[in-house]
Amino acid sequence: MFEPRPYQLEVLQAMRTKNRAICVWHRRAGKDYFGFHLMLERALAEPGQYYYVFPTYTQARKALWDLRDNEGRTLRDLIPEWALRSMNANEMKILLKSGSLIQLVGAENPDSLRGTNPKGLIFSEFAMCEPEVWSAVAKPILAQNSGWALFISTPMGRNHFYDLFEAAKLNSEWVVSVKTIEDTKVVSPEIIAQDREEGMSEDLILQEYFCQWTAGVDGLIYAAQIERARVQGRIGAVSYDPATPVHTAWDLGISDSTAIIAFQLVQTEVHIINYLEATGKELGWYIERLREWGYTFGKHYAPHDVEARSLQTGLSLKQQAAKLGLAFVTIPMTGLQAGIQQTRATLARCWFDEERCKVLLKALSKYTKAWDPKRKIWSDAPKHDESSHAADAMRYLAQALPTLRGATGRSGTDVMREAFSNHHVGPVIK
Repeated sequence: MFEPRPYQLEVLQAMRTKNRAICVWHRRAGKDYFGFHLMLERALAEPGQYYYVFPTYTQARKALWDLRDNEGRTLRDLIPEWALRSMNANEMKILLKSGSLIQLVGAENPDSLRGTNPKGLIFSEFAMCEPEVWSAVAKPILAQNSGWALFISTPMGRNHFYDLFEAAKLNSEWVVSVKTIEDTKVVSPEIIAQDREEGMSEDLILQEYFCQWTAGVDGLIYAAQIERARVQGRIGAVSYDPATPVHTAWDLGISDSTAIIAFQLVQTEVHIINYLEATGKELGWYIERLREWGYTFGKHYAPHDVEARSLQTGLSLKQQAAKLGLAFVTIPMTGLQAGIQQTRATLARCWFDEERCKVLLKALSKYTKAWDPKRKIWSDAPKHDESSHAADAMRYLAQALPTLRGATGRSGTDVMREAFSNHHVGPVIK
């Protein structure tokens, strides 16, 4: 008989009145054991289709279908004799006498859920699942039939699971549960010591047992620096200081996105006060947006390719910008890895306006190395994706700083103290 632990009971009871729940639980918290009993309880009470979704089909079989707990019980043993009609091992289906179907599926094929009409879904280790299986497939189905969904996972960086968690915290219709080993007390220090002796890194221990969002994800390039800025209170409301010039760092895209970071130097600190990113716009459009900010500008920095001449016009972007009233300063060429190291050091000096720089912060947290599937290692080169433009602009900012001298103004502590009690200055770019 299933006897839920106190933190599991909290979720069970809360879900009797709500249709959405997210559980950020540590390793060995009994996630799937709990999840299956929740689904079984619902399937016995209300006939319908229920799907238990794992990151992959293989993981579904290993983690739950072939389950054998510490007492030697199998999945079959968890289902009362009076409730079970049949089990299909090939398709991992369970038919109950109530008329319900429970099936274990993998998220690597989101289309496998199309055409179904589930009353309940559980996503196990959702941080590792293909996000489309929820956003594009399952969510619209449950919206039509008022079905319920539970997401249960340990963190794995600030990815789609983190985004869902942040959204759920702001929605009173969601049940939100965060449990580390300090909360549950179900993992002893001896178990962690054993994992450490067997080679588990400290970062991974923080992720798996203490539910830290950026620990243990070795491919992330700037996530640790952004997390440190958040912990140290350097992400909040940072207002524009009219007495200090605003400089910009550009990542220029011709057929790709252009990203612009607006920043001020205040003593030894870098105050990042605004961010703009768009695709398919002419150079003049970006210059006009900067004018609308209403700042007193200093220097505008761009990488060396700003001097490359266009085959169509015969002019470089630097020359085109000059005709539109903006003078670019060219950043000297620097090796990519040296630039990344310089950026990491610079981020320790940065203060970010959380609202205006929301897109920038998210991109820097997600910026990652490319994964080599053949060698099964992270490559030295970053992955080119939607985070690249913001990260490149941040790297150009870091490379531009040595050319700027004599910064003055209010310190970050002063700015933050004032900004938290005042509105932002100037328009917010979202």
